[in-house]
This record gives sequence, C-alpha cells and structure tokens, in this order.
Amino acid sequence: MRAANSSATAQVQSLRKPELPAFDKANIEIWIKRVESAYARVRITDPKLKFAHLESKFDVNSDPIVNEFLFREDASDQTWTEFIAYLRKRYGRTTKQQALSVINGTSREGRTPSQLVAIMKEKAGSVTLDDILKEQLLKELPPDIHRQIIDKVDGLTFEQTGELADKWFDKDGKPLLASNHSTVNSVTADGNASRASTPSSSASASAPDFTAPFDDADTDADVNAVRFRQGQKQSFRVQNGSSTRGRGSNGGQRNGNSNGNANRPPNNGNSGGYGKGNGGGLSQK
Repeated sequence: MRAANSSATAQVQSLRKPELPAFDKANIEIWIKRVESAYARVRITDPKLKFAHLESKFDVNSDPIVNEFLFREDASDQTWTEFIAYLRKRYGRTTKQQALSVINGTSREGRTPSQLVAIMKEKAGSVTLDDILKEQLLKELPPDIHRQIIDKVDGLTFEQTGELADKWFDKDGKPLLASNHSTVNSVTADGNASRASTPSSSASASAPDFTAPFDDADTDADVNAVRFRQGQKQSFRVQNGSSTRGRGSNGGQRNGNSNGNANRPPNNGNSGGYGKGNGGGLSQK
C-alpha cells in the first residue's frame, strides 16, 4: 500500500497539474469529456489521482455520494467507472429526454448544418430507435392511461410497452378508463379491466322514485360512484323534505280546521248559538 501511494505521489510531482473545468451539472456529458481529456493530456491514469484532483471541484455539501467516491482509499478503475455512471444518472439527461429531443426536433438557431448535426447527436446521446418508438407510442395514449403505465415501462421494449397498454383498451381500441360520470371504469392490479356503470343524470332527476334508505358509511372506493350516490341522497332529501314541508303545512291547516270543527259546535250549533243570542231576543220580541 505504501509503495502504491509513493508511486502515485511521484506521478503527481513529475506531471503537470491537469486543467480541470468547474463542475457543470447542467452539461454533465460535456464536463465528463473535458475532465477525461484533461487527464489524458497530462497522462494521469491512476484513479486515486483522478479523485484527488477532483476534490476541489465539488462543494463539500453538494452530494454525500460524490464525497464517498472522492475519499475512498481503495479507489480503482471500477470505482472511477461507477463514479462517472453515477454522475450521468444523477445529473444527465434521461433516456426519455433524449428520445423526446429526437421526436420534437432541434431548431437550428443560426448554427451551420454541421453544428446542428453535432448538437442533435449530443442531445440524442445513447438513445436507440426502440426508445424513440416507445416514447412516440406513449405520447399517443390518453392521459389517464399514460399515468397508469408510465412507472411500469422502464426497461420494457417498444413491443412490450404496447402489450402492457393493451390491457387498458377494449378489443375495439376504446379506452377502458373514462373521465365522464356516466360510466366509471377501473383496471385491476393484474391488468384486467372491470367496468362499473352508474346511473345517468336523468336517473337523478327521478330521485323521488328511489325510496330505499341510504347508508352514510360509503365504503365504495370508486370516487365517481360515491359522488353520484351522495348526489342521489341530496336530491332525495331535498325533494322529500319539500314534500314533507308541503304535507306538514297543508296537513296542519287540515288538522287545524278539523280540530277546530271538532272543538266547535256544528254549523247549526253555531247558527243556533248565534240565533240563541240574537234569535232568542228576536223570539222574545
């Protein structure tokens, strides 16, 4: 170990210091190329020296994983390869971004055609035709279905992505996920489609015909179905409440009249009473 360290120290002292660029996470691929070129110019190949020279290029609080790489005493060529791979994953363009750059195109913006070729190649990176076709397929899917499968397509080929997406469509190519409230569809964990139909809005209008009691403890996980039932409840309660109020007021009047009639003497009694007071006097006359 001491012999290796001495050899590394001698190499540092005998070679010029590499002119390393400041760390540029926004253009990580270009930064990596510049670092590798700087090391090649002064013929530094020892990974320990590479990490030692890079130490001042990273803020100590920027990334703890980078710090682990920089201060490893057992650094090797494999360690350096893992370090570069981590930087690409952490700060580089994803396969999706590279594929979309090809699909969406790159404007020339005053560049010469050869310069445009260079920047297009840089943006495309290591993207393949399969990656481009897969992203083009995903762009054509309805948003609801795209959200369902986007986290499941990593590592899948273009064809495999199409087979996965098929589970969200019927045999006629119609989506099984709908955003309207008349039909609510769901896809189970195994990819099988299940459809739960809810009554249309016209059914809500005929709420008085629906007289079954409601259970306030809705346990159905389907949000649209729950909302529909809540609307039914509200409509049912409002209409029945108004009917109750109507019956109560009219019934009260009827009950008041009937009670009043029951408590008061009959009409002939009333007239008799009236006549008794008045008519009695008249008869006395």
